[in-house]
Amino acid sequence: MDTIKHFAPDSFEQIAKHIKIYFEGCFDVDELGRFYFEQGRLRIPVDATKVQYLFVTQVNQTLKDKIPSLKWD
Repeated sequence: MDTIKHFAPDSFEQIAKHIKIYFEGCFDVDELGRFYFEQGRLRIPVDATKVQYLFVTQVNQTLKDKIPSLKWD
């Protein structure tokens, strides 16, 4: 039996880490509902509220910021 991970709505770093580790799956966010992620990115729910949309945008930005980039010296 699989258990669904639960997060607080302001735990963007923890959620980004979870997505990077598992790459595909779902989790619940208190007061926002269930979210699904694929290919290391959080999906916007089909019937998303403005709060859910902003949440997904923030998590995906956190994921993008965590990707190491090539640096030239």
